[in-house]
Amino acid sequence: MSAALAGFLTLELTRAVLTEGMYATAAGASRRPLLHAQVVILAVEVVRVAAACCMIISEKRKPKLHVHALKSVGIQTGLWFVNNCIYFNVLSHASVATVSILMQLRLPITGILHHFLVRNQSSLGAWIALIVIYVGVVCAQWSNSFSISDMWTIISCLVLSILSSIASIVSEKMLKGANMPFWDQQLQVCALSVVSSSVFLVAMADGPWINYDMLNTVSVAFTTGSVLAAAGAGLFTGLVVRHLDSVVKLIAQSVAAVSTTVLVYLLFGTFKAIFGMFVVGAVLLILGTALYALETTTNPNYARFRNVYRLSETKENIGKME
Repeated sequence: MSAALAGFLTLELTRAVLTEGMYATAAGASRRPLLHAQVVILAVEVVRVAAACCMIISEKRKPKLHVHALKSVGIQTGLWFVNNCIYFNVLSHASVATVSILMQLRLPITGILHHFLVRNQSSLGAWIALIVIYVGVVCAQWSNSFSISDMWTIISCLVLSILSSIASIVSEKMLKGANMPFWDQQLQVCALSVVSSSVFLVAMADGPWINYDMLNTVSVAFTTGSVLAAAGAGLFTGLVVRHLDSVVKLIAQSVAAVSTTVLVYLLFGTFKAIFGMFVVGAVLLILGTALYALETTTNPNYARFRNVYRLSETKENIGKME
């Protein structure tokens, strides 16, 4: 588990830093990188297809088409495709640090959707945790200046969070409910993503696919690294959903978001929030995520952690001991 957690955090931080570098090194205020956003999305999916094929070949078998899962695969592909389109276009006018924090709204949204679509959430602690996370996100992004661009960034990230939450629920049910190998599932999703990305690139992409003004060693290095890291992070996230404990996964995501903000600021200086408010928001975000994870997990190993703040259970346990 520790190796999976370390790999997850490393890939998330690497992806964020390289993606911010791809946009931050772009000339001018437009943050227009070397490749059009749709080209980047297509490249990421092609790398993921290649990786899935290599893993299937390494298992000494042929990929199998799972017809029964095509509906779920199609829904998941469509949601992630729209999600990626919005994400890479938002980065043209907002830093990865800002988007990483705002995207933590997907946890409360996922919790709310899960309550209405999957299973009722009766834990008061879980609902309190969602409120704490919302407050943490607001504090972490509190700034002395606010523009129309900031408003559109917030709206875009809110839409991203909703799409990401729906896609996560579909993906988790598909990964844990369907009787199909992980790499076969990834190959089907990514192959459909390649087709949809190619069609969208040819039919809808505005402007040139390559910004030749940014054709230099630094830009090529950041772009290549960003594509590889994004593909790796996407595949590893699928493994995390299937194998890693949900408590560890959720806490790791919030820690990665906070760490990304700090690291991107140190490297690129793209940080608008008030430092003191950011620290308060970061603490609330991590604590809220940890509380929500503990309240919603079914793993009995975490019961002793809940007893720390559940006074009624603590008194009950003391009474039993006496």
